[in-house]
Amino acid sequence: MSNNGQGELQKAGAGLAATLALIAAFMGTPYLDRWTSDFAMGLVVSAYGYDFVPLARIIWTLLLGAVVFFFSRALIALAIMIIASWGVMRFGAFI
Repeated sequence: MSNNGQGELQKAGAGLAATLALIAAFMGTPYLDRWTSDFAMGLVVSAYGYDFVPLARIIWTLLLGAVVFFFSRALIALAIMIIASWGVMRFGAFI
């Protein structure tokens, strides 16, 4: 079974980042949706009319969820790498 060049620690870090990002998207998307939906739906109404609002509402919420998920995953993965690098720099001499 191939691991695509990733060690077990890298795969675990990626899994942790994805799981925490999913939690962040689940908890953060409703707030972001509430703050931005009036503006977005106003743009939809002015450009396409009221008939497209229900479809645009679903698409807007899905897009916001994707943005929150991928942004969170990138930040969490970066934080994990920084913490791991700090640990190696700090405690690497003792290994």
